[in-house]
Amino acid sequence: MRGVSLLLGSCGVVAAALLWRHLAGQIAVFPGAASIAVRLGLGLAFLLPSAILVWLMLLVQMAARMVTGALDPAAGGDGPFLRTNQRIIGNSVEHGIVFGAGLLALVAGVDAPHMPAIAALCIVFTVCRVTFWAGYLVTPVGRTIGMAPTMAITGVTLGWALMVWAKAAGLV
Repeated sequence: MRGVSLLLGSCGVVAAALLWRHLAGQIAVFPGAASIAVRLGLGLAFLLPSAILVWLMLLVQMAARMVTGALDPAAGGDGPFLRTNQRIIGNSVEHGIVFGAGLLALVAGVDAPHMPAIAALCIVFTVCRVTFWAGYLVTPVGRTIGMAPTMAITGVTLGWALMVWAKAAGLV
């Protein structure tokens, strides 16, 4: 099981890196991005796809409750799908908060030419969360193909933001 998990996670990280590289080269520099206000606004807009994904997860959860008749989550009648999907939602919200905070710190500190790469990070983050969702619904080990690249993207975003701000503070 560990071997499959490592293989799926490694494949997910490589695929995410390749997708990011491709997308970053396709996105143009955003007009007005020299302004910190514009970059912060763009950063918030870049988070919209992942917010829409969480909304879709919630919609699926609500629909599944209607179909199965498990309308009261506290009553203990949730089947495997509802329990798994709830875990997926919770994990996606947790990752979204950490990624979003790092992203906003990053866009506030970089210059305009870096914005396409950051926009690509957000797209790939969302794709990885979809992959996590689909993989987890198939089998618990299947989640690693989306979880590993999500962790990598979040780590890169946080590390990049930390480097930008350490440089701005004269620490590097």
